[in-house]
Amino acid sequence: MTKNLCTILLIALAAVSACRDLDTAGNCPVSTTVQNSWPVACSGRTRVDLLVVVDRSTSMERARMLLPGAIFGFINAMLFPLPASGTLPADSVNIAVIGADSGLAADGSPAQPSLPPECTGDSAEPPTFINDYIDADATLDIPLQVIPCDASGDQCPPGWVCEGMDTSGTGLCVDPTGDGTGVPCPPSPAQQEQSYVSAGTYGSYSPDETSIPMLAACLADAAPPGCDLPQGIKAAAAALAEDTSFMAEDSLLVVLVVSNRDDLSLADVAGFLATDEYRAYGLPAMNWIAGNHPDLLMSPEDLRQALFDVKATVSGMGRAMGTVMFAAITGVPPVPECQGRGTELADCLDHPDMQLQETVETDGTDSWPDYAPACELAANGETPGIRATPARRTTTLVSNFGTLGFQWSICNPDWTDYGAQLGRQVAASLAHFCFNRRLMWDASTSTSSCNAVLQFSGDGCPEGFAWAGQQQVGDADHPVTACVLPKIPVPFECADMSEVDRRALMDNGFGWFYCENGGEDYLDACCDGQDNDQDGKVDMEDEGCAACGNCNADGLNDYVRCPTDCRYEVTFTRSAIAEGARARGTFLQCLLPVEIDDPNCMEQGAQACNDGRDNNRNGRYDCHFVSPTDATEANPAHNPDPGCCPVEVTDDGTCRFDLDGDGVEDWKSSCAGDVRPDACQAAAELLPCTMP
Repeated sequence: MTKNLCTILLIALAAVSACRDLDTAGNCPVSTTVQNSWPVACSGRTRVDLLVVVDRSTSMERARMLLPGAIFGFINAMLFPLPASGTLPADSVNIAVIGADSGLAADGSPAQPSLPPECTGDSAEPPTFINDYIDADATLDIPLQVIPCDASGDQCPPGWVCEGMDTSGTGLCVDPTGDGTGVPCPPSPAQQEQSYVSAGTYGSYSPDETSIPMLAACLADAAPPGCDLPQGIKAAAAALAEDTSFMAEDSLLVVLVVSNRDDLSLADVAGFLATDEYRAYGLPAMNWIAGNHPDLLMSPEDLRQALFDVKATVSGMGRAMGTVMFAAITGVPPVPECQGRGTELADCLDHPDMQLQETVETDGTDSWPDYAPACELAANGETPGIRATPARRTTTLVSNFGTLGFQWSICNPDWTDYGAQLGRQVAASLAHFCFNRRLMWDASTSTSSCNAVLQFSGDGCPEGFAWAGQQQVGDADHPVTACVLPKIPVPFECADMSEVDRRALMDNGFGWFYCENGGEDYLDACCDGQDNDQDGKVDMEDEGCAACGNCNADGLNDYVRCPTDCRYEVTFTRSAIAEGARARGTFLQCLLPVEIDDPNCMEQGAQACNDGRDNNRNGRYDCHFVSPTDATEANPAHNPDPGCCPVEVTDDGTCRFDLDGDGVEDWKSSCAGDVRPDACQAAAELLPCTMP
């Protein structure tokens, strides 16, 4: 039930650049040498600690009406995953809520006399978790037919039912006795003399699990108005430091900030309040003041470090770096380049609507400078609208978290999809992680040729498990044992393994397995610019991508029919995850060949790269990858050899395939066709260099 930050090392062969026609030698050496390594952070925790940071300003009224949908989507995806999601439920979820504008004096600054009254009371104190409702008989309005559910109805608010089931076993939650308004909130943590919510085996307060999404949504709605100065990340770090019992050593900490304004966490409170701009306009002009004085704010890098530092108090810094996820529903336009994972936001800050364009705001009495909105959601009847200023700092912070960052526009009219997508991303990390390159595959055993290795201090592997092997890798003074996890045979195509079988392996097996997602009907494949199923249609041209609309300008997609799968999946069983939590480190090791002096033992040139033989005995051969599903007796499954694609690394880190400068890429002398063969991708990954 626990998992530490795993360090996964892929140990591989550097590509060879010579190109010759050779005869196969009869006795080539066996693969043993370790040459290159790539550290990759993996997940595998089974506990999630969720801190929701809510902007409590009056301009957030509409946004707080949409927040329950996001929270239901997020928590349901972790606790009650739908059959089509392909993810396992978390063993435990802790949930806490704070205000984004609390904690003004969290850094020890005294109360400032120039602040308005609402900033000198509770908001001037270090923030604490909101554990009670404003009203004793609190209720919540939940929109009808937006929360996905399965036949159990566990995803629905208490008393609701799941109707309209489709062929995937997915329906929508419906209130059988009303219109979704005035739904009673469950008893709060304060009523149980507790400070936060917990589902599962940990925490302070454990109500019925099906009440957890409703309880979390009610607490988020209970955040009272505060000091109108959004310091969400600073407040989050301060609140977590005040109650470290909320976090666990092995958990994934998720900080979700909801605000229509950029984060303005102050590094210098007194300096900010002493500026001429603040004296002239006060807090209403805070965005504009911050734009003129970025030196008075904590940088996005400092904010990221603040979250790591507070997580490190329970997990240590080595684990904290890969056990914190930052997500935001904030002021960005609802377009693909500004929504999604942190690795997908590189172009967001260049979007025209994300530029700081000065304007003048007024409340009918006073006027103050501000920035034009990044996005707006129009009012609808009695429903207020949303107006959000460009969240440039927040976007940078999300980007800094990479694959553990996630962002969504606050101007979307429904947040349920975002919550579900974020929840699925978290849930997927509980059991498996996406690797960034193909692992070598042994078709005869239906396993990867690589090894998953856990290292433990001492002279032996933990007892009670059927380890596949062990080796002493320490010294006499500091013994360390490398313990090899068993490989579990599974189909090469992830889709060929049923969810029932996957869950059985996860719950009952000990070891790890590897599989690949093929085709063009999942998010990564539909947005990568490649024809993954080789039918001549790329991305949105393919019918299989019809539901993946986030490749379109509207930024929308159907996350049930277009899952956020990845191409290369590595999965550890729950028992292996638990042992990994106690290990010094976890490694994925791929042994590749010794340096070969015999020219007849090289995989280079037109003859060796097209003879269907593993000339250098490294488990790879020829120009192209052949999957087990495409293999024939004449052309068995195998991995391509990088030696068939000569390549060099340029000064800027890109791959150069035309080594002699004649205008023709050198792989053409070894491999047929007009498109770079799979061997080039393998060579680029092993050097490594970026494909042009």
